[in-house]
Amino acid sequence: MSGRRDQQITPTADPTLRPLVGRQPLLKVLGNTLKRSTRKTFFLVELVGEPGVGKSRLVTEVANQARELGMATLAGRAAEFEQDAPFAAVVDALDDHLESQIGLLTRRLPLPEARLLSSVFPGLTIDLPQVPIPAGAGGARYRLHRAVRTLLEVLAESSGLTLLLDDVHWADEATIELLDYLVRHPPRGQVVIAVAYRPAQVSARLRTALSQVPAGQGTRVTVSPLSQKETEEFLGPGMSQAKRRRLYESSGGNPFYLEALSRAENGNGNPLAQITGDLAEDALRDVPDAVRSALQVELGQLSSKALLIAHAAAVVGDEFEPAAAAAAAELSDGEALTVLDELVGRDVVRIAPTPGRFRFRHPLVRHTAYTSASAGWRMATHGRVAAYLQKLNAPAPQLARHVVRSAGFGDVDAVGVLTQAARSVAPRAPMTASYWLTQALRLLPDIPANTGDRIQLLIELAAAQGVTSQFTEASGTALDVLERLPAQAYQQRAMVAGNIYARVTRLLGRAVEARALLQRELRAVPAEAIQHAGPLHLRLAVEAIWSAEYAESTRLLDQVPTELVPQPIAYAVAALRPMPAIAGGDGARGLALLDEADRVLVTATATDLAPWLDAFTWLCFSDLLTGRYRNALPRFERVVEIARNTGQNYILPPLLVGQAQAAAVLGDMDEAFTLTEEAIDMARVGGSQQSMAMALGSRSLLLTWSGEHTEALRVAAEATEAGGLVPEWWGLRARVAQAIAVAHSGDLDGAAADEVCDLLESVQRDQPMLLFCCEAMAHLLAGAGRWAEAAAWADRAERIADPALEINRALAGTVRAHALTGTDPAAAAELALRCAAVLEQAGLKLDAARARLRAGLAFTAAKDRVRALPELATAADAFAACRAKSLRAEALRATRRLGVRVAVPGGPKQSGPFGLSPRELEIARLVLDGHTNQQIAEKLFIGIRTVETHVSHVFTKLGVTSRASVGRVLGPALDAHDKG
Repeated sequence: MSGRRDQQITPTADPTLRPLVGRQPLLKVLGNTLKRSTRKTFFLVELVGEPGVGKSRLVTEVANQARELGMATLAGRAAEFEQDAPFAAVVDALDDHLESQIGLLTRRLPLPEARLLSSVFPGLTIDLPQVPIPAGAGGARYRLHRAVRTLLEVLAESSGLTLLLDDVHWADEATIELLDYLVRHPPRGQVVIAVAYRPAQVSARLRTALSQVPAGQGTRVTVSPLSQKETEEFLGPGMSQAKRRRLYESSGGNPFYLEALSRAENGNGNPLAQITGDLAEDALRDVPDAVRSALQVELGQLSSKALLIAHAAAVVGDEFEPAAAAAAAELSDGEALTVLDELVGRDVVRIAPTPGRFRFRHPLVRHTAYTSASAGWRMATHGRVAAYLQKLNAPAPQLARHVVRSAGFGDVDAVGVLTQAARSVAPRAPMTASYWLTQALRLLPDIPANTGDRIQLLIELAAAQGVTSQFTEASGTALDVLERLPAQAYQQRAMVAGNIYARVTRLLGRAVEARALLQRELRAVPAEAIQHAGPLHLRLAVEAIWSAEYAESTRLLDQVPTELVPQPIAYAVAALRPMPAIAGGDGARGLALLDEADRVLVTATATDLAPWLDAFTWLCFSDLLTGRYRNALPRFERVVEIARNTGQNYILPPLLVGQAQAAAVLGDMDEAFTLTEEAIDMARVGGSQQSMAMALGSRSLLLTWSGEHTEALRVAAEATEAGGLVPEWWGLRARVAQAIAVAHSGDLDGAAADEVCDLLESVQRDQPMLLFCCEAMAHLLAGAGRWAEAAAWADRAERIADPALEINRALAGTVRAHALTGTDPAAAAELALRCAAVLEQAGLKLDAARARLRAGLAFTAAKDRVRALPELATAADAFAACRAKSLRAEALRATRRLGVRVAVPGGPKQSGPFGLSPRELEIARLVLDGHTNQQIAEKLFIGIRTVETHVSHVFTKLGVTSRASVGRVLGPALDAHDKG
């Protein structure tokens, strides 16, 4: 595959293209989108439709429109039979252009990023200075994603860039992950990415990734079949009305199907009359029988050599060179070129924009050419293509695509190619590596002579499966390895059992099985080999933390001879030590161990941390549990980056949850919401109920803090359903979040909150979570004048808060201030102010604001208006900055009761054209981009009725009655508004 710049043809320049029919409204939407991109912002365009409906033609039109605006235009597409080629569509789009821009890129790209990019884009290898990649990079996906973003920014600097990716429903996992990153971290500058795909075939991962585009920076265009009238225009004159009607009914208005059926007409009006049994294989999924048959008829009318080359070219690839097709067909280069003239003349293939290459008219044509060849011939042809590529010294991943489809059992050379290919792509495309390793194992005879090789391949496969959320497969593969390894292979057995099997088996909800196997393995290790048992001790220590056996966890960690084990294990021991002490109630020892961990880990690199990343996740949460949020946030950020770099997606949901908690408490609620959204998405894709419960529970808590109580209840219910009744920390956190949401909905009974806090307190001293609950309950009860019940929650808070942890003592003090307001409001106010000062010093903006709100309310109760007003104002401002709407509203209500006029919180802010509020303006932009109400609701995470209300307000303010009129009226005003 090769990229091409600004080489898309216009419809009138290519006689094979029919006039564009029925797409003018879509073209107008796309044109407006491109014009909006001239504001130097990122924009995502989704072209969605069934096979053959015209998405690729619209991609061509987008390219033409972008070129007319002066933008650089690069296009590529994914291919059905190349889904095991990492980044295939992106390489197809960019590679040739990168080669032509090597001078610019070597000047503008940081050299480590350029070297990293060269591992994916062959066009960047020319004259590229040899520079080392920073430690821990190693082709890692996340650093590569950032490098691609930088690359797009550089390419867009002069005139903007439009990157068009067609058929992304066939995109490989690496491409999907890259798109996910680019949507969440958009390139800076005028970059438009347009993707076309079939909705029924797109993966859940890609659908989720594309849904993350920021509001106002994306549009989704559905390409529908033609109407009967448009079909008649498409077919043109010279055809009877009956034939047009029959073709419309057979095709459903699908342009490609129409074209295929009309090509197959044989004069008597029956497009099926010429079908023979020569092309029998049926693999055109989701395509009408008549269309499949028409394509087979079209190929059946070729000469024998032309059909042979068509079959051979389909094996070679979506885009192919004549020499490769000749080798595949066992013809001379001259014969192949002659026959290609026939294929071009019949419009089966077309000259590709890249010089010296051809490609099929449409992916469905290639699919038909490929599947209509006999299976045995295809297998042999893949072998010939592999041999041809090997003579050219093609890289292992390029060979592997053909080797995997041609090699037979026992072909050790093929095993070598697949293994080499898997290892070369594993850091950036572990899903592809997993597939190739599986195929290598299929070919490798399971005999004693191959035992060592087979075990090594199985270990690599289990690792790849484990980091790509294939937890069931990883668990089974790891068990297979343990059955094959000699009993005396203590080091290998410990690593497989501790760092693969037990980890993924827990994520499957089978922690008891995992722990039992770990204990069996540990008992089998003799004293003289105890230095090899580190992975077993570590994993058992983690399991002990989960089950609240903190003394046992400490005992297991003490058994690791840190001076004898590999450095990554020694670092992991230091990272785990604080949590048993903190969760067990010894805050002073926990703080000392945190300081010791910081000292030990000061020289640790990403390479040191990556093998035991979940241990460092516990270290991050240790910071949270002790109130060290400013320490926690950068630590979470570092571990998240390492997880992304090394493909350890399984651990990202809890990491993102912890990072979100730190961000929210420190006042960045927007970032916290973004992080929990990603955590939920990744948990859904990964299928771990543990991760799902943590992510949803965190989301519910944020919604409660933001005052969105109805949505908080809904999300909390989903969280507790995911967590079930498992008496472990992650499930109980979700239940605490639900109890807080229930209380804020008006149910102050408190029994549910009391019960779940009892459970959590007995399992793990998650002091922040427990104190959040105590504070929320006491605040609500104080507001209802139920002082005795508020005092009971204050008693609990003071019992929970560790004397050694100043932040947690301040949180408990705020709870006591709530209760004290009923009996001694002046003392309550002074206590709340002292707590606020401690919390502000530590950066806990939200909690400090809650304390100041209590101070203001207590001063009010003490009839001290002069001191109450500044505290209420400070609290209201802080709540506004933290997006805590209901708390801000409470502070403002208290201020108004003191006789001070203040703006109504959440009232309409007339900052947009036509007096549109910010939310109305946001929704109007989405209407302008062609979103339906349902799509807007899904994108903004609000109810469909809320969207309908906002759309109605938009119509009223604009004086229009239809969605089509919104752009006409709002467009010019929006341009002026955005400029000024």
